Amino acid sequence: MLTRSNLKKLPFPPDFFTNCVDIVFLLDGSDDTRRGFPAMKDFVQRVIEKLSVDENKDRVSVVQYSREPQTHFSLKTYTEKQDVLNAVQELNHQGGKPLHTGAALDYVRNNAFADSSGKGVPQYLYVFSGGRSGDDVRGPAQSLKENGIKTFSIGTNTADTLEMQTISFTPAHYFHLTNFSNLQSIHPSVENKLHFNILEIADIVFLLDGSDDMRASESKILDFVREFVKRIEIGPSRIQVALIQYSTEQTTEFILNTYSLKDDVLSHLNNIKLKGGFTVNTGVALDYVKNNVFTALSGSRAKQGVPQILILLSGRKSEDDVIGPVGRLRDAGIVLFSVGMNDADMSEIQFMSSDPNYAYSVPDFVNLPRIQKNLMRQLTQIRVEEEYKAGKNV
Repeated sequence: MLTRSNLKKLPFPPDFFTNCVDIVFLLDGSDDTRRGFPAMKDFVQRVIEKLSVDENKDRVSVVQYSREPQTHFSLKTYTEKQDVLNAVQELNHQGGKPLHTGAALDYVRNNAFADSSGKGVPQYLYVFSGGRSGDDVRGPAQSLKENGIKTFSIGTNTADTLEMQTISFTPAHYFHLTNFSNLQSIHPSVENKLHFNILEIADIVFLLDGSDDMRASESKILDFVREFVKRIEIGPSRIQVALIQYSTEQTTEFILNTYSLKDDVLSHLNNIKLKGGFTVNTGVALDYVKNNVFTALSGSRAKQGVPQILILLSGRKSEDDVIGPVGRLRDAGIVLFSVGMNDADMSEIQFMSSDPNYAYSVPDFVNLPRIQKNLMRQLTQIRVEEEYKAGKNV
């Protein structure tokens, strides 16, 4: 019989396991959180309601901690959602002082996640804290990152912000609340992150063929970029976006650190016109974005381990060499996606993609929206694979 533990040995595509997760909730059960504990329980139940709990799908564990950690149930304890919900409902606040968050982090790494299926299945830890830890959290937090466990921290006004950011996989994985009664305000973000509906952190550059052949479909091309932007979270600690158009030469519309608000990006997109031009020099444009856009001066966070992604939309075969520029982009660790339209050469489009599955062909511009979902799914999978690097560099 196929079980969760041996499914990962079979030749499934790399994104197969994005349909299941292992989640451990680490709840602050110290004296200071007695009044907020019911809100923590309610929050955990609401998250579980959205999961597909099963031995071969989503699995949940709950650990409570103060001076010492206590496992209420492990990842292997329950295979039915209602059983998990009932167990959470029956949790009692344990109380105690002082708060030893560092020891609790080590405990879940060595015990709670020991029951995890490991590689291929995303591992999440949600840490709730209402106060400053009485022991060191830096070593345990780093060990979790090195094991590929993505930690989200949720802290109140009485928690130490720097400590919570240290615990988190990246600072963007930290949620601050006035008190635990406000937990439901962050529930939608938590749900999205668990099911990979959105990208969390990346530097993304759009490179648009703005030649004469593309101008008739200008609105469709820019709609494609707009819809993409609407689906992501823009910000200096989230997603940064740049847009360059080209034909004979390049025109920089905006670079990665130009805008920190989604509305500003969308406003700029509403005012863009494709520049036109008969010649299509894709190779020169590829070198341009590597040397001028994927740089620290332009806002690139490559040195912090943030995924670097280029999305190219091309309408016909380049009139200059693309082999060298593509090689230089790959050597720099930039992931290439290419979309071919009109008279694009598909062998060239595939060559300008980091993976054959990252190359798209659409018969006409009306069909651009149909690739949006697949493109977003693949970009999100890159995040799953690359975020480990981002976490190590925090």
